[in-house]
Amino acid sequence: QGDIIVVSGALFVGVGPGFSGAAQSVVRIDGGGTTVIADGFNALSGFAYDGVHDRLLVTDNGDEALSSETGDTLYGIAAPHGSFGTPLRARDIELLPAGSVPGISDIVLDPGAPNGNRVFVTDASEASPPAGRVLAIDFVEASQTVVQADLGYAAGLAVDAGRLFIGDVDGGTFQGSVSSVALPDAAGDRTPIATELAGQYDLELEAGGMLL
Repeated sequence: QGDIIVVSGALFVGVGPGFSGAAQSVVRIDGGGTTVIADGFNALSGFAYDGVHDRLLVTDNGDEALSSETGDTLYGIAAPHGSFGTPLRARDIELLPAGSVPGISDIVLDPGAPNGNRVFVTDASEASPPAGRVLAIDFVEASQTVVQADLGYAAGLAVDAGRLFIGDVDGGTFQGSVSSVALPDAAGDRTPIATELAGQYDLELEAGGMLL
């Protein structure tokens, strides 16, 4: 369930049954085997690693799931390569209150914030028709700023030093698209990159600069 990310020789991935209250977990797979590092999630989505604070950032958009304890926000798993005799509980590691971002999907660190305290997230919207957005979240100020609006089911994000790449699914046609917007503020006009996709979920930049 959710994203998959490799950090310093370890693989981090979400596991568990589909959309199900407090039944999903984040696991680490490395040379020592498989370790559950956090649990109590409902609908895991995007993952990102904050090297400044040595924490794994994960999002969950399933607060409305039956038996949920938290959700619709993002979480920080500190020292994810460390020892976890008992997994952390999602409700105890919220970085914003539950329900703060109802349709939270993907997450990337803002390359213009070297302190690691600012991220971009997609909010895929719980409304129909959707009103998807991209938010800039500042952890120090505990603030959310809408930097892009008028999206559908806002999906994957990727970033380089000068651009934020945004995936989206149209709320009427369900066609996927990818666009980019200039940094640092990501508030300008979007430039189309790909259209008429069958859908859109995740985006990644590979080492040579190709957008996948």
